[in-house]
Amino acid sequence: MSAPWILRSLCLFLFIFSFTNAQATSILEFNGVLEAHFARENQISKEQWEDALPTEYERTEAVGLVNYLMSLLTFSNVTHSSVLSLFPRLRNFVNITFFEDKYAVVHEILRDDADNRSLQPFSRYWGYVVITGRKYATKPYLHHSSPHFESDGDVGNQSAAIFEATASRSLVVAGASRYAVRDNNATNPCAKNYAVADAAHNNLTMFHTFNTAIFKVSKVIEATTVLPDDIFLQWHGMSERSCIASPVLISIGAKGTDEVYNDPNLTANKLKLAYGNGAHNPMEDPSCNLAATTNIFGRLINGVPEDEVCLHSAAEDDIKGQFLHLEQKRQARDDHLSWIKATQKAFRES
Repeated sequence: MSAPWILRSLCLFLFIFSFTNAQATSILEFNGVLEAHFARENQISKEQWEDALPTEYERTEAVGLVNYLMSLLTFSNVTHSSVLSLFPRLRNFVNITFFEDKYAVVHEILRDDADNRSLQPFSRYWGYVVITGRKYATKPYLHHSSPHFESDGDVGNQSAAIFEATASRSLVVAGASRYAVRDNNATNPCAKNYAVADAAHNNLTMFHTFNTAIFKVSKVIEATTVLPDDIFLQWHGMSERSCIASPVLISIGAKGTDEVYNDPNLTANKLKLAYGNGAHNPMEDPSCNLAATTNIFGRLINGVPEDEVCLHSAAEDDIKGQFLHLEQKRQARDDHLSWIKATQKAFRES
């Protein structure tokens, strides 16, 4: 065992011990606590992954739980036990941590014992979802997600920081590296060309369930309010060797040849302009193939029926820009402040 590995493990142990004995004070800090228990590359078997996937009943309850939490103005008069009593199939595996009465974080159970401090992954690899109470979400139409823990760099912390600083409505973070399953024979039933634990391409994960539930609630809210259409920002990291002309590529699940990118009022173009720093859309960088046309949550937002997202791409006429797919190299991923400012500037509506 190498000395750097021992030092890293000791630092991580102290980090987790401090936060399990003194509650984190922000979503960004809590993300660090939870990520320490996410499944890392080559850490689990195919059987472990399949056994941990949410059942149909658990997915149904997760949708109900998200619906319930999003209906609340604040979380001042609820407790995790009172809420989870309504969802008996989930309560053995998840807890809800409330930050004052502002945020509700649904996550797997953290135990203040030796098992917790050993830094073993959570048993279900579900990740977590954060809902902001309606009273506090000053940008209630903005939603964030991060499907690729660790394999895309530090996008979990980035998405948590931007979500929190922009007073957005929701955040969903996947609980496993896309390469967490070490069995090369494990196939993704939704997209055979992608790793089985790739949350952006597997519709059986809790990550996809949480996102789908939030999207469905947003459609109901859109139909009954005068707020802007909801925008779903999904944060990714790309290799330094990818897309040489673009340190950042902002797409909407449409190919670079699609005319939609010519619209100056397109969400991707508004955010691109606000961020600057060499950001492009796929039409401006046709050599980059990271336009998210196979992203299943993007397909859902872009009009593909829920039961067909693994099979069909979105039709060009149905893509309006509500889904934003952000590919970034490391310098951009680490620059939280510039993204916070750009998000606030691009989406000023209230």
